[in-house]
Amino acid sequence: MRLLMVSGDRQVVVGEQGPFYAMQREFSRHFERIDVLVPKPDRPVCLTTIWDRVHFHPAPVQRLGMAPWIAREGARLLSSYGADLIVSHDYGWFYNGIGSAWLSQASGVPYLSELHHVPGHLVAGLPCQGHRTRRRSTGRPQPSRWLTNAPARTRNKTLTISTQTGNASVSHMLASAPM
Repeated sequence: MRLLMVSGDRQVVVGEQGPFYAMQREFSRHFERIDVLVPKPDRPVCLTTIWDRVHFHPAPVQRLGMAPWIAREGARLLSSYGADLIVSHDYGWFYNGIGSAWLSQASGVPYLSELHHVPGHLVAGLPCQGHRTRRRSTGRPQPSRWLTNAPARTRNKTLTISTQTGNASVSHMLASAPM
Protein backbone atom coordinates (compact mmCIF):
# COMPACT_ATOMS: atom_id res chain seq x y z
CA MET A 1 0.00 0.00 0.00
CA ARG A 2 1.25 3.48 -0.89
CA LEU A 3 0.45 6.60 1.10
CA LEU A 4 0.50 10.30 0.26
CA MET A 5 0.71 12.29 3.49
CA VAL A 6 0.19 16.05 3.75
CA SER A 7 1.71 17.31 6.99
CA GLY A 8 2.64 20.54 8.72
CA ASP A 9 5.69 19.00 10.39
CA ARG A 10 8.95 20.42 9.02
CA GLN A 11 11.31 18.96 11.65
CA VAL A 12 12.49 15.97 9.64
CA VAL A 13 13.56 17.93 6.55
CA VAL A 14 15.78 20.19 8.68
CA GLY A 15 17.41 17.19 10.38
CA GLU A 16 15.50 16.97 13.67
CA GLN A 17 14.35 13.59 14.97
CA GLY A 18 11.14 14.27 16.88
CA PRO A 19 7.85 12.38 17.22
CA PHE A 20 7.05 12.67 13.50
CA TYR A 21 10.36 11.02 12.63
CA ALA A 22 9.57 8.12 14.98
CA MET A 23 6.03 7.81 13.58
CA GLN A 24 7.43 7.54 10.06
CA ARG A 25 9.70 4.70 11.18
CA GLU A 26 6.63 2.75 12.28
CA PHE A 27 4.60 3.67 9.19
CA SER A 28 7.48 2.63 6.89
CA ARG A 29 7.05 -0.93 8.17
CA HIS A 30 3.47 -1.03 6.88
CA PHE A 31 3.62 0.95 3.61
CA GLU A 32 5.74 0.25 0.56
CA ARG A 33 6.11 3.99 -0.15
CA ILE A 34 5.16 7.16 1.73
CA ASP A 35 5.40 10.59 0.10
CA VAL A 36 5.09 13.46 2.59
CA LEU A 37 4.27 17.00 1.46
CA VAL A 38 5.45 19.55 4.05
CA PRO A 39 5.44 23.37 4.27
CA LYS A 40 8.49 25.43 3.42
CA PRO A 41 10.95 25.07 6.33
CA ASP A 42 12.54 28.04 8.11
CA ARG A 43 16.00 26.50 7.73
CA PRO A 44 17.78 24.83 4.79
CA VAL A 45 16.53 21.36 3.80
CA CYS A 46 19.11 18.71 4.66
CA LEU A 47 17.07 15.49 4.52
CA THR A 48 14.42 14.29 2.05
CA THR A 49 14.37 10.48 2.52
CA ILE A 50 14.30 8.36 5.69
CA TRP A 51 13.85 4.64 6.28
CA ASP A 52 14.27 4.03 2.50
CA ARG A 53 10.50 4.32 1.98
CA VAL A 54 9.57 7.76 3.31
CA HIS A 55 10.16 10.64 0.90
CA PHE A 56 9.69 14.28 1.92
CA HIS A 57 8.72 17.03 -0.51
CA PRO A 58 9.10 20.52 1.06
CA ALA A 59 7.01 23.28 -0.47
CA PRO A 60 8.69 26.11 -2.36
CA VAL A 61 5.74 28.41 -1.50
CA GLN A 62 4.55 30.24 1.61
CA ARG A 63 1.34 29.33 3.47
CA LEU A 64 -1.06 31.22 1.19
CA GLY A 65 0.12 29.15 -1.77
CA MET A 66 -0.02 25.79 0.00
CA ALA A 67 -3.46 24.49 -1.09
CA PRO A 68 -2.79 24.92 -4.84
CA TRP A 69 0.76 23.57 -4.42
CA ILE A 70 -0.53 20.50 -2.56
CA ALA A 71 -2.99 19.81 -5.39
CA ARG A 72 -0.31 20.25 -8.11
CA GLU A 73 2.56 18.45 -6.38
CA GLY A 74 0.22 15.73 -5.14
CA ALA A 75 -1.05 15.15 -8.68
CA ARG A 76 2.54 14.88 -9.93
CA LEU A 77 3.40 12.35 -7.20
CA LEU A 78 0.22 10.34 -7.84
CA SER A 79 1.02 10.08 -11.53
CA SER A 80 4.65 9.11 -10.83
CA TYR A 81 4.23 6.73 -7.88
CA GLY A 82 0.53 6.26 -7.21
CA ALA A 83 -1.12 6.14 -3.80
CA ASP A 84 -3.98 4.23 -2.23
CA LEU A 85 -4.80 6.93 0.30
CA ILE A 86 -4.17 10.61 0.96
CA VAL A 87 -3.80 11.51 4.66
CA SER A 88 -4.06 15.18 5.56
CA HIS A 89 -2.95 16.59 8.93
CA ASP A 90 -5.34 19.50 9.38
CA TYR A 91 -5.03 22.48 11.72
CA GLY A 92 -5.01 26.27 11.60
CA TRP A 93 -5.96 27.53 8.14
CA PHE A 94 -6.78 23.98 6.93
CA TYR A 95 -4.84 24.48 3.69
CA ASN A 96 -3.66 20.85 3.91
CA GLY A 97 -7.26 19.62 3.92
CA ILE A 98 -8.37 21.98 1.18
CA GLY A 99 -5.49 20.96 -1.11
CA SER A 100 -6.05 17.28 -0.27
CA ALA A 101 -9.78 17.57 -0.99
CA TRP A 102 -9.05 19.14 -4.39
CA LEU A 103 -6.51 16.39 -5.12
CA SER A 104 -8.88 13.63 -3.98
CA GLN A 105 -11.72 15.00 -6.08
CA ALA A 106 -9.52 15.29 -9.18
CA SER A 107 -7.81 11.89 -8.79
CA GLY A 108 -10.47 9.71 -7.15
CA VAL A 109 -8.00 8.67 -4.42
CA PRO A 110 -9.81 8.78 -1.04
CA TYR A 111 -8.41 10.99 1.69
CA LEU A 112 -8.47 10.92 5.44
CA SER A 113 -8.37 14.15 7.42
CA GLU A 114 -6.67 13.93 10.80
CA LEU A 115 -7.52 16.98 12.90
CA HIS A 116 -4.70 18.25 15.10
CA HIS A 117 -4.62 20.72 17.99
CA VAL A 118 -8.32 20.29 18.75
CA PRO A 119 -8.49 18.98 22.33
CA GLY A 120 -12.05 18.06 23.27
CA HIS A 121 -14.31 19.74 20.75
CA LEU A 122 -14.10 22.42 18.08
CA VAL A 123 -13.89 25.85 19.70
CA ALA A 124 -12.12 28.89 18.27
CA GLY A 125 -8.98 29.44 20.34
CA LEU A 126 -8.38 33.07 19.43
CA PRO A 127 -10.73 35.86 18.32
CA CYS A 128 -8.98 35.89 14.93
CA GLN A 129 -9.87 32.18 14.50
CA GLY A 130 -13.61 32.76 15.01
CA HIS A 131 -14.37 32.43 11.31
CA ARG A 132 -13.74 28.67 11.54
CA THR A 133 -16.66 28.02 13.86
CA ARG A 134 -20.14 29.46 14.03
CA ARG A 135 -22.26 29.47 17.14
CA ARG A 136 -26.03 29.24 17.06
CA SER A 137 -28.25 30.33 19.93
CA THR A 138 -27.31 27.14 21.79
CA GLY A 139 -23.75 28.47 22.14
CA ARG A 140 -22.31 25.22 20.74
CA PRO A 141 -19.83 25.29 17.85
CA GLN A 142 -21.24 24.49 14.42
CA PRO A 143 -19.31 23.01 11.48
CA SER A 144 -17.89 25.55 9.07
CA ARG A 145 -19.86 26.33 5.91
CA TRP A 146 -17.05 24.80 3.81
CA LEU A 147 -17.56 21.42 5.50
CA THR A 148 -21.36 21.39 5.52
CA ASN A 149 -21.63 22.62 1.91
CA ALA A 150 -19.05 20.19 0.53
CA PRO A 151 -20.38 18.11 -2.39
CA ALA A 152 -21.95 14.83 -1.28
CA ARG A 153 -19.45 12.82 -3.34
CA THR A 154 -16.59 14.48 -1.39
CA ARG A 155 -18.25 14.01 2.01
CA ASN A 156 -18.92 10.34 1.30
CA LYS A 157 -15.26 9.64 0.47
CA THR A 158 -13.88 11.54 3.45
CA LEU A 159 -13.28 10.00 6.85
CA THR A 160 -12.38 12.57 9.49
CA ILE A 161 -10.50 11.39 12.57
CA SER A 162 -9.84 13.70 15.50
CA THR A 163 -6.92 12.70 17.66
CA GLN A 164 -4.66 14.36 20.19
CA THR A 165 -1.77 11.92 19.98
CA GLY A 166 -1.65 10.92 16.31
CA ASN A 167 -0.40 7.44 17.29
CA ALA A 168 -3.19 5.45 15.65
CA SER A 169 -2.24 3.24 12.73
CA VAL A 170 -3.69 4.45 9.43
CA SER A 171 -3.91 0.89 8.09
CA HIS A 172 -5.93 -0.09 11.19
CA MET A 173 -8.27 2.87 10.68
CA LEU A 174 -8.76 1.91 7.03
CA ALA A 175 -9.51 -1.69 7.90
CA SER A 176 -12.06 -0.79 10.57
CA ALA A 177 -13.68 2.33 9.08
CA PRO A 178 -16.61 2.22 6.65
CA MET A 179 -15.98 4.32 3.53
